[in-house]
Amino acid sequence: MKKKRYFFKIIYLALMLAVTIMCCKVTCKAEDMMDVDKNGEICKKPQVNILLVGNSLTKCGIHNRGRTVQRHLENMAASSGENVYVQTIAHGGAALKGYAGMVPQKKKRAKEFQKALKSRRWDYVILQEKTKLYYSKVEEYSLPAIEILLEEIEKAAPEAKVLMYLPRGYDSYGGKQITSEEALQMEAHIGAAGLRLEEEFGMDLIPVGMQFYRCGILYPDINLLGADKKHPTRAGYFLTAGCIYQKIFGVQPVISKEMLQHAEISKEEAGQLLGLWGTGITSNQVEVLLHKGEKAVMEMNIPESVSGTKVRFSSMDENVAVVDGISGEITAVSGGMTVIMAETIEGWQTYCTVYVPYDRPTEITTSIKTAVKEDGQNITSVILRWKKQPGAKYEVYRSKSQKGPYTLLGKTRKRKFEDTTAAPGQTWYYKIVAVNGYSACKSKKSQETAVVVP
Repeated sequence: MKKKRYFFKIIYLALMLAVTIMCCKVTCKAEDMMDVDKNGEICKKPQVNILLVGNSLTKCGIHNRGRTVQRHLENMAASSGENVYVQTIAHGGAALKGYAGMVPQKKKRAKEFQKALKSRRWDYVILQEKTKLYYSKVEEYSLPAIEILLEEIEKAAPEAKVLMYLPRGYDSYGGKQITSEEALQMEAHIGAAGLRLEEEFGMDLIPVGMQFYRCGILYPDINLLGADKKHPTRAGYFLTAGCIYQKIFGVQPVISKEMLQHAEISKEEAGQLLGLWGTGITSNQVEVLLHKGEKAVMEMNIPESVSGTKVRFSSMDENVAVVDGISGEITAVSGGMTVIMAETIEGWQTYCTVYVPYDRPTEITTSIKTAVKEDGQNITSVILRWKKQPGAKYEVYRSKSQKGPYTLLGKTRKRKFEDTTAAPGQTWYYKIVAVNGYSACKSKKSQETAVVVP
């Protein structure tokens, strides 16, 4: 009898132990994301807090949960046993300058960002800039905005690592179809601007747009763009989330049924999209300043994973600089900015921004224009004209003295400017500067031009 009693007692204890272990595993997976350490003791996995800040390329619409990076990122974490908390701040058409408080009409967005920063301890803050600003407004808007945001993050969430999510260029904008050449130029400008941000602020990049581009080459049957050819499909948001997940955790997520349902893709397609992430080619030159006629070589770093692949070079604006397609030798042609793109057959890309200073404006001519007001009073103005330089805008400076100082009078996109504030009865001196939004391309001031206003 005693042996039977001991036998049933052992069976009972074994069953209780099995039930306890099963309960712990369920609780671990569903609630606390617990794990079992090497000693067999249950321990809670630390939570990773992620704040996403962007526009409709981060979250499209309020109710469409499938077209948001957050949902796919949460699914990936859940299927892989990671404990994450994700919060999204996104508004259609939003630029980082709005979140930085640089736009008076968008103060609510800045307050929303500041409130979110202070709401918890963040491990990652992922920023996404408005796509078209990468094309020509990086210095004017993006750099100042990011500098402000980084300062705010440092104050409110000093432990957070800031990542920059680089989106894909558009195939359509404002209902107008963009040519493949224009789309490639936008892609190159986004990538080049990202490298500049990385160098200037030490930010890590998540080049999502490049993976969209590579998918088009390697898996053309996977549709990543919606009907507007601008916003991603669910599969596109899945790819974006996959890039972010692998950047943070360093491994591919475990593919689950729920992930596939929300992305509306097959398991094979999910594997293909997640497999796009990896280490690509880089260049020793992120940007270079060349004067007309000067040369430089874009030196490449090619990892073993893509070794043996030929790299082709191309210039996005050959009016500014040309490049040898095989050797990567760059030659400056005329003033302006262009991006040199290096690309492999599988779509790995890297970029070098080339700045060429504009020539000092020449062939400046002047004339006096006189008009009569309704009350019979004469209005005198000075008309200035000069030689045009492709892609340039102009700043006009004025002084009462030939030696200066010269103060900025106005700006114009034309090669003509009318000064309606020049007081009559004295000599005025003018200088012109060619600019384009990039300080490295700014020309020297022209020779002064004197005008006697009668």
